[in-house]
Amino acid sequence: MKGEGKSVSVANVAIALAEMAGTRLCLIDTDFRAPRMRELFGLPEGPGLSELLLEEAQLSQVVCETKVRNLFVIRAGREPRNPSELLGSGRIKDLMAVLKTDYTHILCDTPPINPYTDAAVLGAQLDGVILVVRMGRTPREQVVEGLERDASRDARRDREEEVFAQLGEERDRQPQRAIGQQQLAALDAHGLGH
Repeated sequence: MKGEGKSVSVANVAIALAEMAGTRLCLIDTDFRAPRMRELFGLPEGPGLSELLLEEAQLSQVVCETKVRNLFVIRAGREPRNPSELLGSGRIKDLMAVLKTDYTHILCDTPPINPYTDAAVLGAQLDGVILVVRMGRTPREQVVEGLERDASRDARRDREEEVFAQLGEERDRQPQRAIGQQQLAALDAHGLGH
């Protein structure tokens, strides 16, 4: 969902995973419309995923080392004419196969699942999908719509019930606070905040 803190959340998860022993992580910014990883990790401008998938750049030109040990980022690159089509191409599957030989974890930051189809198209090619929602702000209907857009619909009802159960439990346990504060603090601790 837009404005839910998905980019900061995935950056924070990437940092946490990269700090684990034996981990080598690649974080891919697939949000061509509003990329955030370059900014969050203080990376220089340059070619990214779109140029790689369009065969205008090599993998070695788009993988960027970050200040976090064992954490590498592939910038989004320029916005292509049809992001969903590019993310649904066979080239993304080929890229994932290559990356799996070099990295223990691959995370993707996607555009919001509502209103774009990019995340659902890409999600069908990944091992898993995490839907980031903001407790107390995201309408239930948007969460249901997002889950329905997920290409792996077989477990949709079970996941929907699990998501709402967890949101209810979390709301009961935690005081309300703005999403992203902890994630931004973690980025700042690594010298990566804006």
